[in-house]
Amino acid sequence: MSTPHIHAELIHYWADGGEVEYQSRIDGSWYSYCQPTWNPENIYRKKPIPKPDIVKQYFVSLGGCGEYTMWAGVDRCNTPNVKLTFDAETRQLKDVELIK
Repeated sequence: MSTPHIHAELIHYWADGGEVEYQSRIDGSWYSYCQPTWNPENIYRKKPIPKPDIVKQYFVSLGGCGEYTMWAGVDRCNTPNVKLTFDAETRQLKDVELIK
């Protein structure tokens, strides 16, 4: 019995319609590969499924204590007027939107 190809599992995954990426030997970055060569010396992986963004909505207004006081948080009496979108992978703020 012959030894299975080093990438046999990924070859089957790809043949069944899965997306595959390979790692660049130059910079270590991952790139999509529509037609993999399945070179035994290359490193391949299943393309990761990105996590969805984290979206939070808040009501923001100036407080009564002074011109520069700002309150942000969930308020049962007021409709949210600001939407913040965060990248789920990096946890960094991606977008701020004013809700009208």
